[in-house]
Amino acid sequence: QHYFIQSNLSNQFTMEETFANFSKFGDTKSTGKELDNKKFSKLCKETGIMGKLVTSTDVDIIFSKYKPKGGRTITIKEFNLILDELCVKRFPKKESLDDKKQAIRELIAGKGPGTTGTTKVSKKGATDRLTDTSKYTGSYVLLSFFDVDLVSCVSVVIQIGTK
Repeated sequence: QHYFIQSNLSNQFTMEETFANFSKFGDTKSTGKELDNKKFSKLCKETGIMGKLVTSTDVDIIFSKYKPKGGRTITIKEFNLILDELCVKRFPKKESLDDKKQAIRELIAGKGPGTTGTTKVSKKGATDRLTDTSKYTGSYVLLSFFDVDLVSCVSVVIQIGTK
């Protein structure tokens, strides 16, 4: 059973694409045909299924209900069954069950996992970060004395106070 959702830009996205996008996230060996609980929770959180009406506990319970006994993952078939059950809780004000099913599929159609909250790599080099004087806790003065007779250079660092 395939569910096609028409977007505003006239592109068609399927539930299989959304399922595969989240299934493959962070796993180079994934075939995109199975989704574990962690990735399913990520899908629910990032697509807006999870919120005031659907909690993370609800998501965990329903995942456990539909996953095969002794298994750790669900397939697209179980995914669609889960969506059919979650839509009732997520959209209580919609009149018909078909409207609820359509609404939850439109909510997640064509979406993929994001990297919100992950640590970004600094674009500046280590030298820039380490020599940024606005981050110093104290004021330092570097004094260099050059003695022509001895042909030597002596550097003295003197802390003269804090900001």
